[in-house]
Amino acid sequence: MVKLRIPPLYPIQKPPEIISLEATVGSEADQWLDKRYLVEIEHRLETMWTEDKEAAGEGSGVIWRWWEWIGSGECLSDLGLLKDDVLRYAPPCFVSGVC
Repeated sequence: MVKLRIPPLYPIQKPPEIISLEATVGSEADQWLDKRYLVEIEHRLETMWTEDKEAAGEGSGVIWRWWEWIGSGECLSDLGLLKDDVLRYAPPCFVSGVC
């Protein structure tokens, strides 16, 4: 789940502000994707707006692009977690045995 704040100068001068980013199953305590991947996803979302701004000379409405990238699972492929349509990731608690 991505929670955003849309600043008054969005989309031309400011990107959406990411308030929180979670990958949960059930309750908020049940994170299935560890923090390093969430940080990388947040970084890539911010980069998408910056790239659009540099290409066009101003920011663009990037929220739909973010939605597609996350919702389609392309983010998992880009992070190297999805290969040949198979999720190749074990949450940290399954690897360590401590949940």
